[in-house]
Amino acid sequence: MNTGANITIAENILIYGYCYIQSSSHGYKKSEIIKKQKYLYKEIIVEEDAWIGAHSIIMPGVKISKGSIIGANSVVKSNTGDYEIHAGNPATKVTERI
Repeated sequence: MNTGANITIAENILIYGYCYIQSSSHGYKKSEIIKKQKYLYKEIIVEEDAWIGAHSIIMPGVKISKGSIIGANSVVKSNTGDYEIHAGNPATKVTERI
């Protein structure tokens, strides 16, 4: 049974408490009973020098780019750019590291 796709985490990363990094999700078509639908799998990549704030959720298929910061309590559904700071639900770019 497949339980998800790869989660790759580089060196020199900060991941604060109670983060959820999940490379699988469940199908949600209305034409099928939810319990019988298949799981969907997408790789997650966290590049070096990134910081993921406490209680953040990283969704399937996301790439946290080099030097990115994810604010606490964020839900990351899309990729970040190098040295960008993202926060919120869904997480959006707030600024860049200087």
